[in-house]
Amino acid sequence: MNKTRKRRSERYLPGLMSGLDRLAQRVETGLQNLRQPGPVLPADVGKRLLEAMLAPEHILEDARYFKIVPNDYLIELNEANYQRHYQPVEKVLYRQWRDKLLEALNTANSRLGRREYRFGGRVRLRLQPVADLSETDIRLRCQINPAVDAPAGTTACLELWTGGRRWPLREDVTVLGREEPCDVCLDLPDVQQKRLISGRHAYIRQKDGHFRLYDGSPEGKASVNGTFVNGRQLPQAGHPLQEGDLIILASLDPRQPSLDTPGVAGLVFRAECG
Repeated sequence: MNKTRKRRSERYLPGLMSGLDRLAQRVETGLQNLRQPGPVLPADVGKRLLEAMLAPEHILEDARYFKIVPNDYLIELNEANYQRHYQPVEKVLYRQWRDKLLEALNTANSRLGRREYRFGGRVRLRLQPVADLSETDIRLRCQINPAVDAPAGTTACLELWTGGRRWPLREDVTVLGREEPCDVCLDLPDVQQKRLISGRHAYIRQKDGHFRLYDGSPEGKASVNGTFVNGRQLPQAGHPLQEGDLIILASLDPRQPSLDTPGVAGLVFRAECG
């Protein structure tokens, strides 16, 4: 990408949504030809995806100086290589690559101490076999595309920070807490013993496919020890959840919520859980 285009891409947008509409055309030219000895394997593609996501020439700023990174990735590769190393596990690879991108974005934000980097829309990854590349080549295209829709049949969910448990978000209102009637009942031993998490601690309201998290019960009773998203205490107006948001229920120190505190719980919002 030449210097003129790079300078243009670094110019902040006058408004987030209108800016993202123009963004899709600007970043689509982010094309890479990668060469290495031997066939390009999925782990190699994962590394290139991370490099492309945080490459300065692919990032733009919105009106609030948040950095918007590509969310739509197309990986073109040799047909024989695709059939041998990718096609049999294609769905698994999409999930693993998506998790790596989210983890890298969260790590970058953690180092800055604020949620500065954001995806330009729902993360989408696609593999495309082509005839003009050898097994040692791939071509990676990335763009910021706010128009990416969720695949048919997918359901958002909350995932326990430590892994192993998921709760689908199918209802208009989903209640999170320590008590059994909650839709997301956190019956972990430490949670039940320490009682830092309220019986009805927080809730998620769904409308038109969008999810907003609120502290306290739907009846308006606030939690005892607060609700936090990405290290910040939840405002009274709630928080619109986005892919990879880390929710912490309860903190002894509202200025420094920590998952290391016995009795607190961490949940990750997933926009697509299948």
